[in-house]
Amino acid sequence: MGESHPHFHAHMVPRYAAMPRDAKAWSVFDLQRAVGAGEVAIDRAEIDRISDVYRRALAAAPRPW
Repeated sequence: MGESHPHFHAHMVPRYAAMPRDAKAWSVFDLQRAVGAGEVAIDRAEIDRISDVYRRALAAAPRPW
């Protein structure tokens, strides 16, 4: 579980007005498995856009560790 090295772990789940398979709460993890199995398509451009927003936010406020 990473106890040997201090770190932060989080699941970032974008929420949309219409979620695939009406995913809510913990069912977003079922959605993640469905994507991995190729049952639900993803928008790679949207993933890249969201990742870039988080990347820039983290770079703007780096932590001292």
